Amino acid sequence: WVRSILTSIGGMSLEAAFDDGHTLDIGPWVELEDLIQGVVFEKLSESTIDGEACGVLRVLGVTRSEMDFARTHGAPSLLMRLTEAGVYPNTTAARASVV
Repeated sequence: WVRSILTSIGGMSLEAAFDDGHTLDIGPWVELEDLIQGVVFEKLSESTIDGEACGVLRVLGVTRSEMDFARTHGAPSLLMRLTEAGVYPNTTAARASVV
């Protein structure tokens, strides 16, 4: 399941630029009853290669309500809630939503 989702995100990255704080709805790729329905991208590092800015992004799986929260209040606010709940930086389907 994860490999399939990450492969799809990787394919999308060839046509779209993801950045820190962006969200992606993966609902169309997963089952309706799956807890993880979206991802939030978090920049881990950044450098310049041949004059172009490049970065490494962490992909965090989130619930639908968490993704909606990040879109409304910003990814840093969601990451703070995930940290306080002891979820961050891991993605796990065995938990309740933090929002």
